[in-house]
Amino acid sequence: MQTLCTLYERHTCSMCMRNIDECLVDDGGCSDICSNDDGSYSCSCGAGYELYAYPDFNNISLADGETGTRAGDKIRINHTCVRVQCPKPVSLLDGNILSNKKLFYYEDQIDIECDHGYFLTTNTHTLKCENHGQWSADMPHCKKGSCVTPNLSADPNYNRIFPNENTSVDFGTDVTIECRYGTGFRNLSLYCGESGVAIYRLLGDNLTCPVIDCGLPEHVPGAEDYIYTDTLYGSSFNFSCLTGLVRSGVSVNEDYTVTCEENRRWSFGNLTCAVGRCTDPGTPGGAVQEVRSYEVGELLRFKCSRPGYEPVPSAPLLCQQQDVNNATWNATKIPICTG
Repeated sequence: MQTLCTLYERHTCSMCMRNIDECLVDDGGCSDICSNDDGSYSCSCGAGYELYAYPDFNNISLADGETGTRAGDKIRINHTCVRVQCPKPVSLLDGNILSNKKLFYYEDQIDIECDHGYFLTTNTHTLKCENHGQWSADMPHCKKGSCVTPNLSADPNYNRIFPNENTSVDFGTDVTIECRYGTGFRNLSLYCGESGVAIYRLLGDNLTCPVIDCGLPEHVPGAEDYIYTDTLYGSSFNFSCLTGLVRSGVSVNEDYTVTCEENRRWSFGNLTCAVGRCTDPGTPGGAVQEVRSYEVGELLRFKCSRPGYEPVPSAPLLCQQQDVNNATWNATKIPICTG
């Protein structure tokens, strides 16, 4: 750098010399822009950069043994341009900043994600350190996902829901739908879950009370045709047997009505149809029975063992069906052998 003289001094002073442009030699030691001035020069930086102003400026240390004031130093004070530094990002509640860096400079980027069950309140998933030393946007917030419980009042088997209908519930909340089937109940278990990126809905069982269909009832041999409206839960019919057969056993409900139950089975229990049978009426003294079986339609005769004795009355007993459940003999008293 040379001393400058006025126009008068240039004509009178032999020591005056013209200004030397320091930027012509190695850009004056500037790492980016060198600007020559009368009697001096200065360094400057492009957008996103600034001059290294002092040791440890922007948390950047000088190399060992260097002072930053000498030509040849890797970093020179007021000569070397370094990237503008951005402040450390604020912590993200219920989320994470995906970066291992502790210091952030121009053009650095950080990615942001929320914890499982949370979503960003804006579409900003990436922040960039810009040339003015600030982040490209404010740190977004993570909000907990939620679901809305349905209104199932139109479902004929729906009873109630926990929590209430049309209620917002947080991610992870359990929801129970209570279905009513006659006097019994069946619960559906759901929970507020994530079915896509920031898409929350009730997951688990179906949102409607299941239709219970028992299908066609099994055919019991000897039973009359069943008369019922449909095969869905609660449908029922009376179990009866064809003429000549006796109904035996009871249904699950200890009667003769077969119902489509919650377990999708008809409540036959041990109901069957069988050939009616009369009980053993007993045998008078001195006599024996002559009979093939005690089934409906069979005749029972008595024969006296002593010679000259005959059963009185002599007519045989007939096993006949009394009703759908019972068979009885046509006489209540057995004969007596008389001679």
